[in-house]
Amino acid sequence: MQSAFAAAFDTTGPPDAAATAQQLQAQQLTMHGANVPWASAGALVLALLLTAMLWPAIPHGLLLGWLASLVGVLAWRWALWRAMVRAGPPATVEPRWLRRFRANFLGHGLVWAAASLLPMTSGDPLYLALLVMMLAGICASNFILNAYDITAALLFGVPTMVALAGRLLFNDQGVPPVMGLAVLLALGFFALTGRRAYRLVCENVALRSADARQHHLLRVLVETTSEGFWFIDNQARTVDANPAMCQILGQPRGALLGRSIFDFVDSDNRAIFERELARRAGGSGGGYEIALRRPDGSLIDCFNQATPIVDADGRRVGSVGLWTDISERKRAERQLRETSEALLQKSQALEATLASISQGIVHYDGQGRLLAHNQRLLELLDLPASEFHPRTTLNSLRRFQAARGDVAQALELMDAHGSPLAVPDNPDDMPDLYVRSTRAGQLLEVRTRHLPTGGRVRTFADVTAYITALRALAAREREQRSLLDAFPGFIVVADQDFRYTYVNQRFAELVGRQPADIVGRLMDDVLGAERAARLRALVATLQPGVPVNSESAYAATAQRPPVFLQVTHAVSVDAATGRRQVFAFAIDISARKAAEAAMVAARDEAERANRAKSQFLSSMSHELRTPLNAILGFGQLLATDTVHPLAPQQQQQMAEILHGAEHLLKLINEVLDLAVVESGSLTIQLQPVPLAPVLGEALALLQPLARANGIALPAAPEGLADGAAVQADPVRLKQVLLNLLGNAIKYNRPQGRVQLHCQALAVDGGGSGSGGWRISVQDTGPGLDADQQARLFSAFERLDANATPVEGTGLGLALSRGLVRAMGGEIGVRSAPGAGSTFWLQLPPASGAAADLGMAMPAGPAATLATGGSAQSTGQRPVVLYIEDNPVNLLLMETMFERLPGLELRTASQPLDGLAMATADPPQLVLLDIQLPGMDGFTLLQRLRADPRTRGVPAVAVSADALPASVERGRQAGFADYLTKPVDLDRLAQVVQAVLHRG
Repeated sequence: MQSAFAAAFDTTGPPDAAATAQQLQAQQLTMHGANVPWASAGALVLALLLTAMLWPAIPHGLLLGWLASLVGVLAWRWALWRAMVRAGPPATVEPRWLRRFRANFLGHGLVWAAASLLPMTSGDPLYLALLVMMLAGICASNFILNAYDITAALLFGVPTMVALAGRLLFNDQGVPPVMGLAVLLALGFFALTGRRAYRLVCENVALRSADARQHHLLRVLVETTSEGFWFIDNQARTVDANPAMCQILGQPRGALLGRSIFDFVDSDNRAIFERELARRAGGSGGGYEIALRRPDGSLIDCFNQATPIVDADGRRVGSVGLWTDISERKRAERQLRETSEALLQKSQALEATLASISQGIVHYDGQGRLLAHNQRLLELLDLPASEFHPRTTLNSLRRFQAARGDVAQALELMDAHGSPLAVPDNPDDMPDLYVRSTRAGQLLEVRTRHLPTGGRVRTFADVTAYITALRALAAREREQRSLLDAFPGFIVVADQDFRYTYVNQRFAELVGRQPADIVGRLMDDVLGAERAARLRALVATLQPGVPVNSESAYAATAQRPPVFLQVTHAVSVDAATGRRQVFAFAIDISARKAAEAAMVAARDEAERANRAKSQFLSSMSHELRTPLNAILGFGQLLATDTVHPLAPQQQQQMAEILHGAEHLLKLINEVLDLAVVESGSLTIQLQPVPLAPVLGEALALLQPLARANGIALPAAPEGLADGAAVQADPVRLKQVLLNLLGNAIKYNRPQGRVQLHCQALAVDGGGSGSGGWRISVQDTGPGLDADQQARLFSAFERLDANATPVEGTGLGLALSRGLVRAMGGEIGVRSAPGAGSTFWLQLPPASGAAADLGMAMPAGPAATLATGGSAQSTGQRPVVLYIEDNPVNLLLMETMFERLPGLELRTASQPLDGLAMATADPPQLVLLDIQLPGMDGFTLLQRLRADPRTRGVPAVAVSADALPASVERGRQAGFADYLTKPVDLDRLAQVVQAVLHRG
């Protein structure tokens, strides 16, 4: 197996013959194909030249027939070439294609050989000489051009030259026959020269094959090795990295390329890279240790053997590093260092004592022969120096000690913790670490270290004081445990192996055992492997003196209900033994957890009720808006019909219908807005908003209402400074202002007035407006008492609604409060009976430059269509496709589009019908209902976008679902706009115009 493995990876031996032959064949076919165009053209030119030169000497019919044969052979070669190209790269490894080309070369050679056999009517030897020069030149060119395929060269050259030699040997035109022999000699020379060139080609292919194998094996080595290869350029940018390096850095290769090596170190390790890069710049390599940073922020310790890379001219182009992950070694070193430091902090008295006492040391080889010892060994074991000589062995010292009674049963033998230990019958069975007593009463720690060579080193240290202190500590621990038994909570103490050393009675009752049955057992045996594993992971993160709190649950048993504990875990280091200890103190929090569970259940129930409310509101919106779409739509059409106008009384009646429908629509909108605000899902687009245009537009919009009610409404606010701006949602701010100003007008006294005042607020140390702006709306109405003010901002609360003819829903102020608070502001009222009311809202200052809101009024239908889209500019009527399953809505849309000249409306009542119409004759715009039978509007939009014919056709949603979440979902799905039912004619015209213009 080893020889086979070595042969497979031997890159110095000869390459595989079959692979080399296959590569040679591929190159031959490639060269044949590449030579076809110009070689064919050259042969045709030479044939025409030869025809022209021999025209006087050869019968014209024969000469033209020969020329046609040559053209046929060349056409055959062209067809072979084209067929091989169509067959693709696999053709270059099929032997049949090479045989076909060689057959063509044979045919080509036979055609040129036929030229030598053409009869000449002239006896002038000049024509024969021209023929010789032409054919000799063609053959020479053949052997040169086809050096990569000597077989093809011979198939062409041999027939041509042999036929020419025969013509010269037996000519009757006065040419010496020796010329025929010369032609044969030239053929031999051409063949030998071509053969030599062919061998060079074969050797070149073999060398390239071997080079490719070496490159492949090198790549396999780099890709599969566990060592990381990191290539960088002179600017310390990553050029390449193997998989092992990517694993070390924790990133894929694509994320490394082009990035600086400084991206993978922190500030502490950056100086190491800078120093080593300076060494590479000086041309020297070297190894060093450094910590690399992974994407998660963790550091991995590595050793890098770096080497500069130079090009063929000796210029340094970068460097390559061989990286080894030494994090485990570093981690072990850090752990060892931490353990050593912890041990140094245990007991200064014990450490001082141990530091002042020398150990006895003895070293044996693998055969038990004594190699070395010190004087302290003799002192501790009371051994005579005469027993230590070159022939001393481990067994001889054992016999001396046994004869003297040093290891008799009467002597005390303990383990490293001071617990009694039985003396084994075979001395070789003694543990590597134990404590024994001497005849003088000393306690010696005996530690054996086994060496790789089979030898051992044994040390003897006087630990009498240590064992005495350990026993005293055990006595103190017994005293402490008796005190801890009275603790009302749960107490657990375990050693670093997670073996219980103490538990109180309450913990024992919790796990259904007795304390004596728990102490000395592993946590896995008492708590189960899963819980014990979680505790080990938690304790591994603890540091001495830093307790950690957590919660733990114990399932119910037949003796008790479920128990939830709040546990405090802490670790310390035993001052006597240097071993870690784990402490756990717990209290019962079952009652608190039960209360928390009840709160979670209540919260879940509230969330379920809120979702049910949202679903109800969505359904209510759709069911109410659908009939309102017909009422308001047809009502607007009837009221504005100039062809068949209504009678004055009918106009008044229609106005009442529209007023009632709009009032109902306002109620629906306010209910939906309030539901969104209360659910906390309101989407607010906070931005710097200039106050002047918002307040000005609100005042302008309400001037007609104020005039109708005989109320004086100012044209501009008071106290507003230039450039004043707040951080708010412009749409929602305008909604609040319209509500407050509208209330001030509607609930005012006859011939009353409304004032709009702005006040700049300042924070400590800031200028005017640094604390935001307060906007106050003051009226001269009847005013409100304290009880009314307390109920004012509650939903559906209309104060003394029966005593006023003013319509309302009682939602406006509740909604306004929710909107203002969502924008980070506050809203309130100051009022007294008979003194009018002042409603105020306060908003934070703008964070940044205020945007130009450009609050221009939307154009009506006529103005919209006057600036039609691209289809109108070309003289074509834009086509709009409306897909809607409700026949009333279809009829309404058709009637509305009659008021929109210049547009062609097509309708479909089923989604599949609409999809077929859109793909058969794509329109300029699609109006799409969302709730369609069998396929909703979102799915239908995806089908339209998936079809190349309708991918670019814009679509506008037309839906009775007006919830903000539904509108936002429509925009995210790709709708150009979202029209809510009832559809307003002016809004419809504006949207159609805008979308067609963008299209």
